Amino acid sequence: MDSQRKAMRASVSGEDLRLILRAVEAYGHNKDYRELIDRLQHQASALGVKTKRVTAH
Repeated sequence: MDSQRKAMRASVSGEDLRLILRAVEAYGHNKDYRELIDRLQHQASALGVKTKRVTAH
């Protein structure tokens, strides 16, 4: 099952992550989006993508 899950996992490029983060940063005040933003920033960092760090309001 774990190998099936990995095979089905969506793959996005570093540029995709940068654009997604830029699009959702306006929602950083929302707890649900902060958690998503944190996960995406972690993935972007692992890919060496520089992103603007979103902080909670």
